Amino acid sequence: MKRRQKTSCDQTRERSVEKVTLARPEERGRQEPTDVGDLARTTRTKLEGLSGRSFRAFVGFDGCIDRMLSAVDRRWGPGDAFEAIETIGAFADRIARAKGAGTNIELFTKEERVGGNGPNFCNGLLGGGVEVECAGLFGNHPIFNDFRARVKTYSVGEPGLTEALEFRDGKIMLGYTTQLDAITYENLVAAVGEQQLFESLDQADLVGFMNWTMSFHLPDLLKRLQKGLKPSSQRLFFFDICDPAKRTVDELRDFLHSLKTFRPFGRVVLSLNRSESEQARFALSKESVACSAENILDYAKTLGSLLDVDLMILHLTDGAAGYDRNQAVYVEGPICKIPKITTGGGDIFNAGCALGLLQNLPLNDTLTLARNYANFFVSTAELPTLEKILL
Repeated sequence: MKRRQKTSCDQTRERSVEKVTLARPEERGRQEPTDVGDLARTTRTKLEGLSGRSFRAFVGFDGCIDRMLSAVDRRWGPGDAFEAIETIGAFADRIARAKGAGTNIELFTKEERVGGNGPNFCNGLLGGGVEVECAGLFGNHPIFNDFRARVKTYSVGEPGLTEALEFRDGKIMLGYTTQLDAITYENLVAAVGEQQLFESLDQADLVGFMNWTMSFHLPDLLKRLQKGLKPSSQRLFFFDICDPAKRTVDELRDFLHSLKTFRPFGRVVLSLNRSESEQARFALSKESVACSAENILDYAKTLGSLLDVDLMILHLTDGAAGYDRNQAVYVEGPICKIPKITTGGGDIFNAGCALGLLQNLPLNDTLTLARNYANFFVSTAELPTLEKILL
């Protein structure tokens, strides 16, 4: 097969820092680029081994319909004959100018697809050949038909709805999330069966718990799950809290500290984006410190140490860092300047991390894989597979 043509999005740089020696910003200019092709050359054998091994995952518990929208700036005809508002700042200015009067902003639906942190994470895992079970909010909605064909699903309720206004510099997620109130231990057991639930968890190499922010019953659910879990040194627990801005600082701090209680049952991984990491640091230390490429290694080490998790991952739009008690690693890029889609990019990044961790790749290779996995998704709007990013 022919190698995929590289684009402006395929410029990757990586930096591995042994023994938690932190990289200085001025050093980063001397890093040699590592692009998708380099990733294939340095880790091809390990990644191809992943597709030949049998890994199982159990993921929960959300699920929604993602409606991707553009905000119309100027229209010159019907359908898609318009110019979109390109940045969040321009969108904010349009709203601000309506103060004292009002305004009309047209929203254009680009696409509807399966959404939710859990289902998006599952779709990324499928690209690595993982056998996936997912408990979430699917109902009987036909948008999940293809997902059901590829994933063993257990529905605990009806899906929510997210209207995602996408811009070149970010996205605004407008959520209808009362359906997530159905995520309770009782409903989970009713959907899966208690014996099957714990068999699935015990047999899983990877367990993903997503979207604490919108799942108010999740802490109680997780405590009750722990009572039936068997200890394992090999199982991965992967947590993604989702933007916690609407939760109280005390709630966030308590939940973050609860993650270490899963360590007797497996290795605990927490992945946060820039906003989530800043809110987590404030909740844990009362420090208001911006997270950036210049301090991301120290940031990852600080949060990982405060939380006592096995692996702390931070991902920004221009790079990612990880801290695993022994080393801090920074990977820069690739950066897609004109993404075709942004909603779900963080979930696909997390799936790439999980695939690397399942294969026991070195941390720098794991983060490089994850960055390229997410980059493929946002630059093509197609779900990635290991084969696609290695060709």
